[in-house]
Amino acid sequence: MSSDTKNPDLHDRRGEIEVSPYQGDNPLLKRGTIRVAANGRHFEHADGTPFFWLADTWWMGRCKRLRWPRDFQSLLVDRVQKGFTLVQIIASPHPDMPARDPRGANEAGQMWEANFARINPRYYGMADARIQYLVEHGLVPCIVGCWGYYLPQKGVAKIKQHWSNLVARWSGLPVMWCLAGEGMMPYYLSKTPKEDAALQKQGWTEVARYVRGIDAYRHAITIHPTGVGRDQVEDPGLLDFDMLQTGHSDRASYAKTVNLVTDGVARQPRMPVLEGEVNYQGIVEADRQEVSALFSGRPC
Repeated sequence: MSSDTKNPDLHDRRGEIEVSPYQGDNPLLKRGTIRVAANGRHFEHADGTPFFWLADTWWMGRCKRLRWPRDFQSLLVDRVQKGFTLVQIIASPHPDMPARDPRGANEAGQMWEANFARINPRYYGMADARIQYLVEHGLVPCIVGCWGYYLPQKGVAKIKQHWSNLVARWSGLPVMWCLAGEGMMPYYLSKTPKEDAALQKQGWTEVARYVRGIDAYRHAITIHPTGVGRDQVEDPGLLDFDMLQTGHSDRASYAKTVNLVTDGVARQPRMPVLEGEVNYQGIVEADRQEVSALFSGRPC
């Protein structure tokens, strides 16, 4: 039955489905989806088996810059072989570009119509294939709804519609939800950055409450920040775990990372704390330039 009674593809459809126990070795299908353990300090599968978050960041993994199937599947094989357990991947407009930038399209075109009127179902059909492939190979998709600065552009109501689509599509899979990337960060060229940041904090709080209410599976929720995840929303209790972004200052980020992790572990409500960009964009890899320069010079 469907609320859209005029849609013959959804309404008054009948059939049978046969369900049988899973017999394979995929940890996500064998042990269940990922949740926060009762002690509030680590993740575990539904059967209580501890889960270690070792994530790779594929922000634009659903667009044609990572071509499907060859490039996407090749990268996945490499990451599985190296022991990664999770992929962070964006579901809607990407950072560092306008919403309908050609770089964000996939094989089916743009993700949204102009002015965010409607989604492109074919685009999300191609996204379905990618998300399903991650799960089939034991990698948890951490779905980032969109970048934070799109909230003032779309409006909270449209963001909720967007999340309704994501929850309907993927909540039956062992996913984790990340409400937004850099939740409170205004658009780079905003003329009202303080006002935008305040609006985004309030708006993402409302969206967090909405996602919590519509996801019957209660997948773990976080938000990717500039700084501290729980500070991106007005009610940290709406989050299940705290994601940090402690800076891109290479070795100068060490102290900030230690301090923010220590502070996060001590704060209430108690929840797991993780660094979302620990080695992102070459962070903590300063020696590569120095060593390269050393070996490229002439002998004394």
